[in-house]
Amino acid sequence: MSERLLDAAPGGSSGVLLPRATVGLKTGGYRWQMIAGFEAMIGPLMNGIAAESKGTPVKKIERRQIGDRMFYVKRYVHGARLLRPLKYFAKKSRSRIEWRLAERLAHLGVPVVPHLAHGERWSARGLLESVLITEAPRSYVPLGALRDSKSEEVARALGSFMRMLHDSGVFHHDLHASNILVSPPGYSICLVDLDKITVHRRLDLRLRIASLGAVGTFSNLTNGFFEAYGCAEAGFIDAVAAQSKIERRARIAEEAARCLPPRHHSNFPTMRFAGLQWVVREDCLSDNLRRLLYDPDGIIASDAHPLKRGGSTVVASTTGLVIKRYEFRGIRRLVRNNSRNSRARRTFRNAYHLELAGIPTARALACADRRRLGVVRRGYVVSQQIADAVPLGESRAAPATLSQRIGEMLGRLHDEGFSHRDLQAANILVDAEARAYLIDMDGLRYLGEVSDSRAVADLARLAHDIRHRKTPLTGLDGARLLRAYCRARGRRDTRWWLERVASASRRP
Repeated sequence: MSERLLDAAPGGSSGVLLPRATVGLKTGGYRWQMIAGFEAMIGPLMNGIAAESKGTPVKKIERRQIGDRMFYVKRYVHGARLLRPLKYFAKKSRSRIEWRLAERLAHLGVPVVPHLAHGERWSARGLLESVLITEAPRSYVPLGALRDSKSEEVARALGSFMRMLHDSGVFHHDLHASNILVSPPGYSICLVDLDKITVHRRLDLRLRIASLGAVGTFSNLTNGFFEAYGCAEAGFIDAVAAQSKIERRARIAEEAARCLPPRHHSNFPTMRFAGLQWVVREDCLSDNLRRLLYDPDGIIASDAHPLKRGGSTVVASTTGLVIKRYEFRGIRRLVRNNSRNSRARRTFRNAYHLELAGIPTARALACADRRRLGVVRRGYVVSQQIADAVPLGESRAAPATLSQRIGEMLGRLHDEGFSHRDLQAANILVDAEARAYLIDMDGLRYLGEVSDSRAVADLARLAHDIRHRKTPLTGLDGARLLRAYCRARGRRDTRWWLERVASASRRP
């Protein structure tokens, strides 16, 4: 086996691809494959202290420095789960897949970071751990950390690199700004994290558009990018832009789901307070929040200011926080909240999803379920109180400004793939600067693509509620709202929307 690696893997990488022979070694319970001359580095790298460590219980990435060289040790801890080691008797580990891909890509002439060693630790149970060691090439930084990452020069370099990648038959299923490394000022590019790559004999148009759509989620796809790629036709550019929008939505939805166990992000740890297991936004854990998490029912009953009380919910505010408590009574509600994520968890995830999508809402801080004999009987969601915000019906902002802000917010809501089946004036807050915020996530659903009929139904629900409640908006303001909505979505058929929403809102 041979490797084409960035220059001088044993002696420091400078960016030139050269072939390297590999050797086998058994040490420390691991079976290693590594480039020749790297044997002496294994001990210090595996036993040294990590300069930085991140990841999950089953996947850890450690940054280690030896002299002026920086290495990354990627560990897959398969033994953390009881039966997982067994499947690797019949399946290759992700580290082995990446090790072999690095060789194949290097032979194709695709620049990759130096892959220095791959090791596996086996037992009678199967593969307990696999390790991959790579080196950070000098002068290269992740594209997302590049100061001029949005410049035309970077766009052209990226377009040229993507064309070379696609012409080589390489398709990356998880392309993002952190696994593309760039070296200024010449903007040479290489890849890192190769385990999600597949190599085809030929990439068809569909795969090329999908790949470029992923690039569009983190980089400017300028005319210079498409010229460097070698295809600047309007139809192709439009197809890539549409795919980029779909890809962006999917990535935001995936990131939003990681706020909850079992695959939750490290920023959302689980913490126990007085017998309740909370999912907490760690960077927002203040003394006031701790006090509320220790005794949510007691604070709702005594200290909190009641905001809303329904048949199964209570909403109250205290010291800059808002807590919503769900009561699950009746067999139907108990079954629904125990057969999937509970209502509190769905509300927490939806609020975080809106935040990631850039839609104004109250920032979700924590959620928990109170169980009896394993059955969810109560749920809690804590969010940050929006300063100086009042319900739409109490706002004194200029109606023209208010209708425009609400229309823009709802346009973004539908454009990002959300539908709100309980859109009403009470669920929209307005602050002192006439900014509109969407609250009450119970009626919110992420659909990915909101049909026109579904969007009309949401808007008609709001129009009907505004017409039958005391609000500062009039019929003329409703028309302004819809015009702002259409502008936010890039829709030119404003008259169609006015007619459909007016017709639907008059239905009983």
